[in-house]
Amino acid sequence: MHLAGRVPVELKPLVDGLNDLLNRLDIASQSQRTFVADAAHELRSPLAALKLQIQTAERDGSVAGSTTFARIEGRLDRLIHLVQQLLTLAREDAPRAVQFKVVSLRGLAERAVADASVLAEARKIDLGLECDDASTAHDLYNVHAEAGGIEVLLNNVIDNAIRYTPEHGKVDVILARNGAEVSVRVVDSGPGIPETELERVFDRFYGSIGRKEQGSGLGLAIASRIAQRHNATLRPENNNGRPGLSVALTGLRSG
Repeated sequence: MHLAGRVPVELKPLVDGLNDLLNRLDIASQSQRTFVADAAHELRSPLAALKLQIQTAERDGSVAGSTTFARIEGRLDRLIHLVQQLLTLAREDAPRAVQFKVVSLRGLAERAVADASVLAEARKIDLGLECDDASTAHDLYNVHAEAGGIEVLLNNVIDNAIRYTPEHGKVDVILARNGAEVSVRVVDSGPGIPETELERVFDRFYGSIGRKEQGSGLGLAIASRIAQRHNATLRPENNNGRPGLSVALTGLRSG
């Protein structure tokens, strides 16, 4: 937004300077978003090809049983995940016109839980969805939202909960409705986060001290941006009286 309108002659150099600064900041911001998107896009293809070559070598038996190979494959998976998150972040940072419509939060949550079930099973995590009146014909969890954005938010929060929950732990996705407000909470039985670090969990590339799991550090930052776009609140808090973290999305407008 440029400063414009009728201004005194004495202030015109100042106004022109501010307009120029705002213009350069806008160009720099756009250049940064473009760079992140382009870099992530260019990295995605060679990483996918390398992953395919590793899988072929494993099937051939030439590297079977190698602990070094297992570490390489694990780090490659992390790189591929990071690239995908960078692409998502670039899309979320870009200004755009968003059209909200009535969507089923229950349906989006069911799909997110189904998508995460493979990772949960691999890590021996009990993943479930809880909601009242799930069998009624009228969906109590319809909200005005952008379906794609809420789906990304749920996927990221659930993925984060699973990755930081120890084996044989539990992750619950809980839908609730209170009057006109619909909310969803993702509750895990992991180690939680030190109270002094809670307000930093949505920072980009944040990693809690002492947590062994290494993610991209972008999942919750992306989720936070999506919540802001919906004028909703995404709030983390440690579970009361038991281990684990609860991340709640509140303030969605019912449909």
